[in-house]
Amino acid sequence: MTTTERRGLWIEYESQWIDPSEWEYREDMSADQLVVADRIVTEGSFHLNGQPMAERQARWMRSMLLDKGAGTMRVPEGLRHLSGSEGRRFLIEDLWPWGTYPMIGGAYKAGKTTLVADLVASLLVPERPFLGRFGVTLTEEERQRGIVVINAETPAEDFENALLAAGIDPHEMFLNVYHLDELGGPGQFDLTNPANFDEWEREFVQCNDCWGEDFWTPAVVIVDGVTAILGGPDRYGEWYGAFKRLMKSADIPNAIATGHNAAGTRHLFNATAAMAGPDGVWSYTTARPDDPKSRRDLSVLARVGGVAMPETRVRVDDEGRLTIAKPTATIKPEATAHDHVEDAAVRMLAKLTEATTEWVGQTDLTGKGRHGQFNRLALERLRETGRAEVRVEGMRRWWRAATSSAPDSIVIDLSDHDSGGTGS
Repeated sequence: MTTTERRGLWIEYESQWIDPSEWEYREDMSADQLVVADRIVTEGSFHLNGQPMAERQARWMRSMLLDKGAGTMRVPEGLRHLSGSEGRRFLIEDLWPWGTYPMIGGAYKAGKTTLVADLVASLLVPERPFLGRFGVTLTEEERQRGIVVINAETPAEDFENALLAAGIDPHEMFLNVYHLDELGGPGQFDLTNPANFDEWEREFVQCNDCWGEDFWTPAVVIVDGVTAILGGPDRYGEWYGAFKRLMKSADIPNAIATGHNAAGTRHLFNATAAMAGPDGVWSYTTARPDDPKSRRDLSVLARVGGVAMPETRVRVDDEGRLTIAKPTATIKPEATAHDHVEDAAVRMLAKLTEATTEWVGQTDLTGKGRHGQFNRLALERLRETGRAEVRVEGMRRWWRAATSSAPDSIVIDLSDHDSGGTGS
């Protein structure tokens, strides 16, 4: 048989032409047969239909024939990660999409650690909204996976006192705080070091009886102080890449880390390199970092699927906890005039009336962002006037048009609840 007459895949080895399709399956070969076959595959030249095979294709075939995993990643077909009927899930409603790893940037002494303490408390204390406004969607089972906090720069006593002031039970069993100063210094969490990466992967993947069936990883990891970990802000992008890879490899769905913004900006140092990787960047800013009474603002630069937020003032309430302006405060007075709200209420009522299910989730009705804030006012108008009913399940709200038999009924009294802090 001439070279041009050979159809399909052939391997030329020591002046012989070998058809690998005639070989037995590897699991059926003897040890001696495997040695010979692997030598032919490794050292031979590949031909397809009488012509030398392109090198990239030959590499793929060698890997497959050597059983080294070629072909295990297939070309994806169709859309496989669409949101369900309830829409995109958020860990923190209207702020932090589930399954993402954002970063928090802020000026020196802006109060990032205090913000982190409020975040930790909201994740662990059921029905405690973040900043007094944003609901948390963790189920009790997810919460029991645990929350891990990496403290890179604050003295341990001060850090834990901040958690206590935010409302954390000192005996909280689902919180694990690693003070890096107790483990050899902040550099212990420099994940660009392969040894550190491997050590923390082992630390995050835990088991109880350890017989292969009870492994677990935390639901959320929070790292406070990336600048201290790296000894400066120059390698944020490199570190974040390793951080995200660690979270993925350990099957940790949610994580966030704090760094520093360039002076007078809402951008992390080395903006392009540092901000290209994170799944959104929160900026906690102040005009006068050295003045504890100076105004603090939080803003969010979101990726697709997230929710952007303009600079919004963060205050300290009467109990000493951080709180953010309610959604209604961001709507201009003319937008809340009676006729405009009523127009939106009519639209919301039409959607409720047309709904194929009896109860409709709030976010499905209103949408998110500024437009969603206005629509939530409209829903409250419907509730107040008896045209709609609301049901509260934990931090979620569900709405339906009021039944004709009970037009003035209200399923639950929400007079003490924030009208815009939660959604479905």
